[in-house]
Amino acid sequence: MNIRLLLVIITLKVSFSKSDTATSACPTPNVRTVLFKPSDLTKECWSQEEASLLYARRLMQELLPMKVPSDMNLLVNYIKLCLKVLQEEVTSKYTHQLLLFAMSDALGGYLQAYGFPLCKAKYYEGTTSYCVTKQMNVLLVTTKQILGTDGGSWTRQIHVEKSDKIAPFELKECGNVDSCRYLITNYDVLKHGETEKPKVHVPMPFIDSASFPSAVAVPFRNRSLFSLMSSDATDILVRYFMVAEQCLAGPCPNGERKNNPSIREFELDYHNWLTRVVVPHLNDERWYPGFGSVLRLVSTMSHKGVKTMPGLTGSFVAISEDERDFINKPTSPWLYILIVMALVLIFWLCFAFISSFSSFIKKRRCAKDGSTCSSLDSSGQVVNTLITMCEGPNPKVPAKSFYAPQKPIPKTAQVWRRQMMGDRTRFVGDRSRGGGDRNRDGGEHYDLHRSGREDYYGGSRR
Repeated sequence: MNIRLLLVIITLKVSFSKSDTATSACPTPNVRTVLFKPSDLTKECWSQEEASLLYARRLMQELLPMKVPSDMNLLVNYIKLCLKVLQEEVTSKYTHQLLLFAMSDALGGYLQAYGFPLCKAKYYEGTTSYCVTKQMNVLLVTTKQILGTDGGSWTRQIHVEKSDKIAPFELKECGNVDSCRYLITNYDVLKHGETEKPKVHVPMPFIDSASFPSAVAVPFRNRSLFSLMSSDATDILVRYFMVAEQCLAGPCPNGERKNNPSIREFELDYHNWLTRVVVPHLNDERWYPGFGSVLRLVSTMSHKGVKTMPGLTGSFVAISEDERDFINKPTSPWLYILIVMALVLIFWLCFAFISSFSSFIKKRRCAKDGSTCSSLDSSGQVVNTLITMCEGPNPKVPAKSFYAPQKPIPKTAQVWRRQMMGDRTRFVGDRSRGGGDRNRDGGEHYDLHRSGREDYYGGSRR
């Protein structure tokens, strides 16, 4: 590799690290790579071109800043200078392409993970211009086009916390009636001939989609629809706020701005709309030029006493200082006791209603079938019926028992058994001969009636 290029790269790295004012120091960040795959970790055979690309990528890793940059314009100029040196110092086409891939992989991963998210946050805070943010976005898109990737293998973008030190806008004390000519107000919908005019009301903007916004409609008279991706929409929400404030304030003869309830109502509605609709999209990977200086706008209204509190559904509701103090009052413990008692009473009433309704349905079904209802199971009723048929009622066994008695079966059961067996019980032979009765084949038949009785009463079969 060119020794001069190596010296220039080291000089650029040192000069950038010294000139930039940073908030925290950290080692060279690992932004991962799109040039190699995880399967290359176990790869044994490498070509000379692959080995050179790996070495160049490791060298370009040293170009990444070791500190979190605070000046986005300086970071853009640093990346442009690195690409310019590579273009001027490397004359070989093969070497230039190899180093360009390695540099694009390192700088593109850094821009996606750290540079561009920080630049977007500063743009929404109003501390970075549209031109600088646009240049950084172009650099990120260019590196992806060189490598032919969408950046999926690079490190994901970091989450940038909202700054607590955002300078508010300076508002004019007095308004201008001519500002209302640039806005569409409720005066435009008044019927012709009405002499008494109500107070001025300025409608709120709205976006085309809550999930993926691409356009915003602002009630300007000359032009209302703006694309959030175009340069025409830069700070469009700030311009709308300034014009609406001037329109609602009106002239002040004494040089002091009077407390106008229309302005207070407008600020509450606008603050609610910004925090509920616009602010959740500031953490998207997509950059919205139309949302420039939105956080600074919210900070301006917060300094005037307009606050927001998170709602139950994740949205935000704008409230005034007096309302916030009322909400923050401590709750009496008796309120919690009453709530618990009410919940217990409601639960008991529901249980009683369900039980009564279930009993009513059961009685109605039994009356419809013409039978009596019983709490016994159907299988238990069948068993008890069979026991009663065999042995008769047993006073020592409860009527609801599903089990047969353990005492010997009486005569009624023996008669029932003989009837159930029918002609299969045959008594052959003459008892006067003595011994057992024999059949034609010499076999002996026993009196099943007698043998069964002897078994149950302690006897034994022959």
